[in-house]
Amino acid sequence: MLDKIVGALLGQPAEKIADFFKRKMELKQELKLAKLEGRVADQRARNSQAENRAAENHTWEMAHLANMRGYKDEFVLVVVSTPVIMGFIPGMSEHALAGFAVLDKMPVWYQVLLVTIYLAIYGIRAAQGKNIVGRMLGKGEEITK
Repeated sequence: MLDKIVGALLGQPAEKIADFFKRKMELKQELKLAKLEGRVADQRARNSQAENRAAENHTWEMAHLANMRGYKDEFVLVVVSTPVIMGFIPGMSEHALAGFAVLDKMPVWYQVLLVTIYLAIYGIRAAQGKNIVGRMLGKGEEITK
């Protein structure tokens, strides 16, 4: 009965006010739903990126395995091991040390190039983007500038 009295007194303005608040609640729900959908889309994009990175890593690893059939790995191993072997041969250690002294005087870009080639041949990917090459040469600041 009270509804009828209020409805009769207020009439159409009461309906408009009620519709306003209903619409306001609907808009809040739509906003919450849109935010949730945005979060879901963001998480799906992150998952997709992670899957793509994993696929790229797998592709790179498979390509590296396919390229390991040549003699370049053995050649690089001999070149890298030669100074160590020379260190145990009487009279040859001075030549090995002289070679390193010459290498130390080479430009930094050439030293980085050599180290990068060895890392690439042996498939060491951990050096990517971490300036490991510069730290190995003890010249991290020079290389990153």
